[in-house]
Amino acid sequence: MPISLNATAAPYYRALLENPEPLRVMEVRIGKFTIVDAGVRTVGSHEAGKLVSQMCASGMLDLVFGLSNYGSVNLPSVHVHSDMPALSFLGGTYGDWEIEFGDFRAIGSGPARALALNRALPKGVRENLEKKAYSYRIYSPAEIYSLIGHRETSDEAFLLLETSRYPDEKALSWISGQVGVEPDNLHVVIARTSSMTMSVRLASSVAETGLHKLVLLGLDPKKVKAAYGSAPLPPTVFGDDDRANGMANDAIRYGGSAYYELEEGALEGLNVGLLPPTHLEVDFYSLMKSGFYSVDLGDFSAAQFTLATGRSVLTVGRIREDLLLASFFGSKRPML
Repeated sequence: MPISLNATAAPYYRALLENPEPLRVMEVRIGKFTIVDAGVRTVGSHEAGKLVSQMCASGMLDLVFGLSNYGSVNLPSVHVHSDMPALSFLGGTYGDWEIEFGDFRAIGSGPARALALNRALPKGVRENLEKKAYSYRIYSPAEIYSLIGHRETSDEAFLLLETSRYPDEKALSWISGQVGVEPDNLHVVIARTSSMTMSVRLASSVAETGLHKLVLLGLDPKKVKAAYGSAPLPPTVFGDDDRANGMANDAIRYGGSAYYELEEGALEGLNVGLLPPTHLEVDFYSLMKSGFYSVDLGDFSAAQFTLATGRSVLTVGRIREDLLLASFFGSKRPML
């Protein structure tokens, strides 16, 4: 029986509601809709971020916390693994839904995306395409699901909205229309970029962004048998969403490591030298001055890749502790 990405996401959403107080989340009723605030008027938590990350990946993501050494500093870190990376990462986690309704703005990720295939590419991506700024293939939402060989059927939809404000009932009604579910079956989590919840959610994308970069370069994602990744968690700067966005993406670009086990021959014809971030020496906060989706898609990429095919292994790129610590703390050696 085919997998329903939304059905396998459900337990992680419901787990948020079972223990809202220790997770620092709350259930909110907005007209006909119920949403979970995991980091807009609440600060959220790292544990909530774990559940939200697993919800977005349709339950096909293992995530553990730890400490990792970056130069002279030990930083909290996330370590992720998926045995179904094409479905969990591209089918679920990928944050490619730019939502604009009235004055409400959000970035949407999670398996509800699989029910809204007619949505447009983000404006900044479309503009870069018109300027022929990309040297690689860009896939529409419908093409992504065709590429991973998945067709979603579900009467429930699970969606994360990265936003600094609550949607009103009209915005939620518009979203429910886009995904084709009844109001009671639209399950939305909201969190701002600078919340503790989103710091985990974004850092946990380390293996997902790496897979997307491989796909941009021509890899068939169905040939990826397993994926692992690790990245540091940035310090929380609640309320400063742009700075938090910069640090979260630099956590991956400068401190993120991704490992992929591939089928034999999967890398044929790929220029793997292009895998590290495109504008490595420029921090992400500076890159997104013209808008988040205007950033070159090649900059959403781990610092270091390890690619294993059979008994062959290739490593590309390297961790940049100096740039990571400068992004997080404003200097190469944070002072106490």
